[in-house]
Amino acid sequence: MADQPISIHIVASDGHGERLDAWCAGRLPGLLTRNAVKKALKRGEITVDGVVEPSHRFLQEGQTVRQLEPSTPAPKVFPFDVPVVFEDDYVAVLHKPAGLRVNGPAWRTLENTLPHNLAPSALPQALRVPRVAHRLDLPTQGLVACAKTPEALVGLGWAFQRREVRKTYVALALGKLEGQGSEQPIDGRTASTTWEVLSHSRCLKCPEGWLTTVRLHPHTGRRHQLRRHLAQAGHPILGDTAYTPDDVPVLQGKGLHLAAVRLELAHPVTGEALDIRIDEPPKFASFRARETRRWHKHHPETP
Repeated sequence: MADQPISIHIVASDGHGERLDAWCAGRLPGLLTRNAVKKALKRGEITVDGVVEPSHRFLQEGQTVRQLEPSTPAPKVFPFDVPVVFEDDYVAVLHKPAGLRVNGPAWRTLENTLPHNLAPSALPQALRVPRVAHRLDLPTQGLVACAKTPEALVGLGWAFQRREVRKTYVALALGKLEGQGSEQPIDGRTASTTWEVLSHSRCLKCPEGWLTTVRLHPHTGRRHQLRRHLAQAGHPILGDTAYTPDDVPVLQGKGLHLAAVRLELAHPVTGEALDIRIDEPPKFASFRARETRRWHKHHPETP
């Protein structure tokens, strides 16, 4: 069994009586799902008061949960180039392309590209391989934060869990979206998104002839929250095959037009304020321009 702790946590009162796998998922660095937690438990990489417990064990307030450095061989590196937007010896932020999984059992993941794309940390306490610190959906492109040291991994994990990271997305929404956001619950849980309309443009294929470019800020982290909130508002994201009604065109094969373009957070080790940004994907502007030309070709009399 590995014996180098990545993180140490004391179960608070709000965790009393919660299943071990549910409590750990999203709280322990790099373990974003209950399935990932169960696999780590089977490998002996998580202990409760020094003992490896089954995933269904119910926790008690005051217990100590330790996450240990994996003892298994590091996964084979996936030699795929991903743009690095920010990097130091503790953390890095990369621009994940659409269609690449963040992590998981597959080999072709962003996490397995990290040794290929990042410089090794010069610090003696560096992780064997860098680790991804949060989720980004498979079809969504944009910024993903990663850690090179246990301290940075814990800090990033807590920052995302406590919603101390301000995330900004840009999307192309079908129709003429208005308003400032949504508080509609998702799967029975509170969910909050605010948005700012950046522009309305003409679109021959879109409902009522309109397309909306919108900037979005999720204030909670529900699964597919932005996609579901816009779909609930009647304005699904262009290319969203999961949440667009069957009678609305989604541009099959063109991909989801949603991108994580900005992360604002405190550096998990130095405390420095980081404001990391990328531009909207070029295909967004190309689609707007192409559809505007097509609209005016077929409707020369309208604005």
